[in-house]
Amino acid sequence: MTGPINLETLCELARLPLPEPESARGELQDELQRTLDFFGEIAAIETSGVEPLIQPLDVDPAPQPGTTHTSLMGNASLRDDVVVHGMDPSVATANAAETDGQYFLVPRVLK
Repeated sequence: MTGPINLETLCELARLPLPEPESARGELQDELQRTLDFFGEIAAIETSGVEPLIQPLDVDPAPQPGTTHTSLMGNASLRDDVVVHGMDPSVATANAAETDGQYFLVPRVLK
């Protein structure tokens, strides 16, 4: 169980407008509280002795003969790692609140 959500602070930190009307705020706050409560239930699950996964799929770690990629158990396989060019910075930052043309500009959070 978590404490009550301060919707105004949350929206301010996320730079999102508060929902209108007031009833929509209550609905959103209730939904967020249910989500946090659910994560609390998940966190309470006893997991000692459970080995962590590094891959959610059943993977054979050795590449198959004649390939450079790892094979999933069965017929599927993971793709080869291929270098691809990224998105142009001007496209990536087009909808940003503030940018210097190449990078996102954000307010300082740490002093």
